[in-house]
Amino acid sequence: MAEYVNILLEKDPESRVAILTINRADKLNALNHLLLEELDAALDDIAADSSVRALVITGAGNKAFVAGADIGEIAGLVAVAVDDRPIPRGHDPGEDRDHAAVRARR
Repeated sequence: MAEYVNILLEKDPESRVAILTINRADKLNALNHLLLEELDAALDDIAADSSVRALVITGAGNKAFVAGADIGEIAGLVAVAVDDRPIPRGHDPGEDRDHAAVRARR
């Protein structure tokens, strides 16, 4: 079984149940890019394991199961136009009639 940073995966061979815990309680279990990659890998692992008959998904801590997207991570992303040019923050592509994203919308 793989090692994960943001999730815990336990499999009980006797009960044939896997328990997947989203383990970012300090961030209200908000979903970031790494967590989603780990979740995908863990679900592939569980699907390939014929000894697992049931899956329980839970969140660490006592405040939230999953708060949603990690806004802090999203804020650090840069929008990219259709032609792979970065779009500056606060830029209105409607002001730039030659911008590929604008042309694609027309």
